[in-house]
Amino acid sequence: MRFVHQDLGLAANLSAVDNMALGFRYPRTKLGTVAWGRARRDARRSLEELGYNFDPSQTIDRLNPVERTGTAIVRALAGTDESVRLLVLDEPTAALPATECARLFDAVQRLADRGVAVLYVTHHLDEVFELAHRVSVMRNGRMVDDSAVADRTHDQLVEMMAGRPVTKEAARRGESAAQGAATLSVTGLRTGRLAGVDLHASVGEIVGIAGITGSGRDEVVPAIMGVIPREGEIRTGGRVVPPRRPHRAVASGIACVPANRIDDGLLPFMSIKDNLTIAGLRAFAGRGFIRREAEARSAGAWIARMAVRPGIPALPVIVLSGGNQQKVVLGRWLATEHTVLVLDEPTQGVDVESRVSVYRELREATCRLAVLICSSDSEELAQLCDRVLVLRRGRIVAELTAPTSAGEIDAIALGS
Repeated sequence: MRFVHQDLGLAANLSAVDNMALGFRYPRTKLGTVAWGRARRDARRSLEELGYNFDPSQTIDRLNPVERTGTAIVRALAGTDESVRLLVLDEPTAALPATECARLFDAVQRLADRGVAVLYVTHHLDEVFELAHRVSVMRNGRMVDDSAVADRTHDQLVEMMAGRPVTKEAARRGESAAQGAATLSVTGLRTGRLAGVDLHASVGEIVGIAGITGSGRDEVVPAIMGVIPREGEIRTGGRVVPPRRPHRAVASGIACVPANRIDDGLLPFMSIKDNLTIAGLRAFAGRGFIRREAEARSAGAWIARMAVRPGIPALPVIVLSGGNQQKVVLGRWLATEHTVLVLDEPTQGVDVESRVSVYRELREATCRLAVLICSSDSEELAQLCDRVLVLRRGRIVAELTAPTSAGEIDAIALGS
């Protein structure tokens, strides 16, 4: 039995060959030294057997998400003379753009053809219908269904996961529209991949950013927040936001839900309460002290509103599921007085019910916030956004106004 975890567990500063060696020993010469040539050949052959074709001597941080996932799978399969009978993949497409999932699916199918049983854990039901023969549904730690995929519909699985009928009402655009001048204004934004991007977002609207891997989509939020070097001007409420100063971006009224919630969005070993209130502690301050009772009441109210489960304020946030962790990150900023909310992959690794909850809160927040969403999920953008800006090769090549479709977004992003 082998595992590939959602975070992959790869060492970013080591090569793919070195990471594979963490699962099995380096091949040795007769003198006992590492046989590097053989190690690279073995790694490349193992990758090619699963349909991956890249240089395994590259470090992980230089590989794209698909190649990183392939490295993790090869590492899991290698290392012993015993045949691997079961491979467990935990949310393997969580970090992959929808346009690049096909390569992973091909690798999974090749494994199945070799006689390896694959336990595929996912929240993406389209993947279930594309890959699986059987589907088991869990809710609140219990198995609620185990059936042949052919005997179930998409809507049936959604209802079993949620425990109730779930409609798309929470994600539908209301009649809200941009109100007044732009709350967030970005002019001539340039980074390593962005080549002069102009955009704006106003209170009352949700603006989406679409684009394939390498388009620059994943640099928009880090650039706005000052996490990476950038050129160009960013304004909120008419005030210029200084570059390379994340705390100044927050002070200027920009709240951020980052793509990597564990490393960048949460204090993982602190409590749910502390993670919810840390951005707004001034509201509970008085005479140099934090009014703990008021803080606890606020945290409890947001736990209830966001339906965080389990709703135990003192519980370390690291023990929550991905969906509940995301609710905590989002709730933290919704509880403050910021005027702009930028989100990067807001529902990555998030279950169906939590996704609907996140959509509902975002739509309700537009009454006082300008919302900007960068996402690789074109269906999400089409369903949720009032406007979608499509990036290709670092430039905005189209602006789509609702209603639009995932197919239209993908066609433009791919240059079709």
